[in-house]
Amino acid sequence: MKRFLAELGEGLYIESIRKGRGKDTPFDDPMYNGELYFDPDVSVIRLACKNGYDNNIGKPMMGTKCLCNNGICKWTMNKDHENEQQIPVWGGGTFNFVKTVKSSYITLKARISNLVNAESWSHDQVDTVGHPEYLDPEWWKTAPFTAFVWCPFDVTKGGFRGNDGLMTFGDFHYSEHSPDGHLWSFLSRSNTKLWKKPICEKDETGTMVCTYKSTYFKVYADRSTNITEQGPVDYSTDFKTGEDYSCETGILPGHQKFAIQNMINIYPIFENGTFGQMVNYFRQTPDWLADYGDQISPPVF
Repeated sequence: MKRFLAELGEGLYIESIRKGRGKDTPFDDPMYNGELYFDPDVSVIRLACKNGYDNNIGKPMMGTKCLCNNGICKWTMNKDHENEQQIPVWGGGTFNFVKTVKSSYITLKARISNLVNAESWSHDQVDTVGHPEYLDPEWWKTAPFTAFVWCPFDVTKGGFRGNDGLMTFGDFHYSEHSPDGHLWSFLSRSNTKLWKKPICEKDETGTMVCTYKSTYFKVYADRSTNITEQGPVDYSTDFKTGEDYSCETGILPGHQKFAIQNMINIYPIFENGTFGQMVNYFRQTPDWLADYGDQISPPVF
């Protein structure tokens, strides 16, 4: 069992074996001849976090499943509802550039990342077994995608009338926003792609190594002129990339027109239209933002 958990990472323990090996027959029963395996068709295992570890899943328990491709298998987190609607793959909230700060709006040079490096990420579980194309830079040359932006304030409390604020992405078609005004989604236009020409150089061993520059897009976000409604971030054009938190950006492959509404319908933590608990899914949530979902009130309809 220790070896099995080691494949999934630190901080986890098996809360229960719901089905398969270990449920009715001891895991170390001699009939298994000391082999370590689970049958992906019959084994269902429920995991939980050990005390002292941060739960970034947004719920107390999590299943896990075995995914195989060309004979190579690995255990991955089974995000139960994500067969119906995947949570956006978040790229981080400290990699944007704050370009303008006004009392009624801010503008960001927002970084949107593709999934080419997802195989090496520790902060998110992307199904690269079922979708190996995500790891191919050439695939992103033509792939449509949905961009998501989450800011720690209600954008709709800004705008001309003070209750009609918008988030505007010129390179995208607007799609949806959450009732609490925090989460917004946009569909890539025909010429908006997450691909740039690679920069290729030989390393010290003579092997050609290619890197890809980040892709940035300009976004306008309205906000209330009432300072008490502007959220916990004191925005400044002096923010340093990689250090100062602005807004979270993420993506999902394909045009997912109803992703936000689907999340409201499917995920219990979003069912009242409040997306403060999305902080549980971020790449690296700052300590001061960890309890944000408990501090904001549901929207009033």
